Amino acid sequence: MSQLEIFCGTGGVGKTTLSYCRALSLAESGKKTLILTIDPSHRLKDFINEKSLDNLTIKIVEPKTIFARILQKQELPKNRILDLLMSNYAGMNEILSLVELQEILGTEKYDKVILDTAPGGHFIDFLESTQKIKSFFSKTFIDLLAQFNPSDNAKKKTNLFKSIVQSGLEKLLSYLEKVTGGTFIQEFLDSISILYGLKDKFLKTLELQEKLFDSQKCSWFLVTSADQRKYFEVKAMVNNKNFAKTNTFAIINKSNSERLKKEVEFTPDQSPARGIINHYLRNENSLIDNIRKDFENVVTFEEVISNNLSEQIDFLKEEWKKNEL
Repeated sequence: MSQLEIFCGTGGVGKTTLSYCRALSLAESGKKTLILTIDPSHRLKDFINEKSLDNLTIKIVEPKTIFARILQKQELPKNRILDLLMSNYAGMNEILSLVELQEILGTEKYDKVILDTAPGGHFIDFLESTQKIKSFFSKTFIDLLAQFNPSDNAKKKTNLFKSIVQSGLEKLLSYLEKVTGGTFIQEFLDSISILYGLKDKFLKTLELQEKLFDSQKCSWFLVTSADQRKYFEVKAMVNNKNFAKTNTFAIINKSNSERLKKEVEFTPDQSPARGIINHYLRNENSLIDNIRKDFENVVTFEEVISNNLSEQIDFLKEEWKKNEL
């Protein structure tokens, strides 16, 4: 198996729980494992105090912390634009996760790195992050920013401002300045300047794109549940042009097929309940058959009938070991 494993899926299917249990099973087998989450909900925090091992490291992407580290500062400069960009839901979450992932893989410190991605649409943002980086640092944009060096004095800043004004944005910038305060334009230019100063760091993450789609270096685990509605959501994700089509495992979580089969065996033929059980069993089997048409590798996890988080983790961890992936 590859060093990097990416867990993705829609919300409410148990993606983070399964990725954490996967990390636990690998750590218990002796592999030095890191699990990194870019899910803004930070569901992984719930597990940190449940079970941990010396071989297991847990990291949660915090955009402001990562960006400050890249800048080699204790904290971000006071800048409203940067504060907004570095909030968990502003889009930099996915881009900075690429920077973090690139650096982690470069250290070769871990046998396994598991990436727990954000649900649904946020995951698509992650897939498209490298394209956003390319667009941001396009030649047209760079030509404009080349007039402004972060270390230059205020005169250079004024020249950049003039060049922007000359491009036909004078009225818009003037309006924004009135609405947001006199420092908005300067904060805007400063934030762009800071990002441009880190151009090489961001562009280096483009090297990661090839690794994500190299079946020898990265495996994908697409998590869904035994629910027709969730399956349709998953189909939409799979149809995205950036989604990996090789070395991808479909994980069907919260399956009840084995339990339903046993219930049918012990339910009298004439009982109304038998018909209901068979109905749900047929629906789930049909769903699993459809998933097998789309994926060569399909793994099923039974639904855990317990409200105890520790028991859920233990059960799923052992299931991962049985699958020997």
